[in-house]
Amino acid sequence: MKAADIQICLIDDDPIYTFTTQIRFKNAGFEKKLLEFQNGENAFYELLPILQSQPSSINVIFLDINMPIWDGWDFLDELQKMNIDHLPPIIMVSSSNNPDDKERSSHYPMVVAFEEKPLLPERALEILQNC
Repeated sequence: MKAADIQICLIDDDPIYTFTTQIRFKNAGFEKKLLEFQNGENAFYELLPILQSQPSSINVIFLDINMPIWDGWDFLDELQKMNIDHLPPIIMVSSSNNPDDKERSSHYPMVVAFEEKPLLPERALEILQNC
């Protein structure tokens, strides 16, 4: 999978991190649209119809843990309840280095990796190529 072929969804409430991630991904060749959400609830309700009707249109979701309204765990819990076939891989990206968070993320089959911020585009592509 080439970077140019990847449709990215970024769920994170930190505007500086989101902005720098967008620039890093664009510079690394991630050319498709980057969908951005500032909390898990908005992401869930906007992504749900897309994931139910066109699940392959989103190639990867980068998900933060600590956000207002719904955190990353709330998003994952609600998404898991929907029993959607062919969910895109989710990469948890957090400033948390708590081993409990990494262990908890392993209980969600759609989560393929747990990475500390900042996630470099090269590492993201490496993870996706191994999915």
